[in-house]
Amino acid sequence: MRKNIIVLLLLSLTFACASSEIKNNKKGIAIQGKPVATQAQCARFLKKYNPDLKLKTTHKNLVKIYYQEGIRENIRPDMAFAQSLLETGYFKFPAGGDVKINQNNFAGLGATGKGARGAKFRTIREGVRAQIQHLKAYASKEHPKTKVVDPRYHLLYNDKNKGGKAKTWNDLTGKWAVDPKYGEKITAIYNKILEQ
Repeated sequence: MRKNIIVLLLLSLTFACASSEIKNNKKGIAIQGKPVATQAQCARFLKKYNPDLKLKTTHKNLVKIYYQEGIRENIRPDMAFAQSLLETGYFKFPAGGDVKINQNNFAGLGATGKGARGAKFRTIREGVRAQIQHLKAYASKEHPKTKVVDPRYHLLYNDKNKGGKAKTWNDLTGKWAVDPKYGEKITAIYNKILEQ
């Protein structure tokens, strides 16, 4: 009984923090920062929507990679994970999509439409790292702490452009994707993760 009360209190606190985060920031949730959703919440959410993950890893390990790579670069791993859920159809890579599962491309990097398949990465970790680095180029003027593997990083960070052009997930609308509700869709998935 006592354990149940503690769990309910922790869940209420997590939801309250997330709700106030969204309400207090009218522009949207910052791309940079610490996660609010836990790794366990993200893994449960993915398992619920994709119990038969076809990637060569587990639900738990995939989320762990997002948290390792995101925390290193001060990019919200919980939100980056929500972005990848949107971009990959919950890691199901639906037929007709530009990116295929064997590309380890979880954010549509380089998939610019008209059949352009986008970037291909050697490993799951490299694909996640590229996504995190691309987000960092949008959100920050700092270089990544690891060797750049994002093949499109130079488009955002170069001699003329020093990055930092998108501070929130909503700011990615029209930049990362042309969908006018892109940032809202990522946030909606993130909010569902918090309910886990």
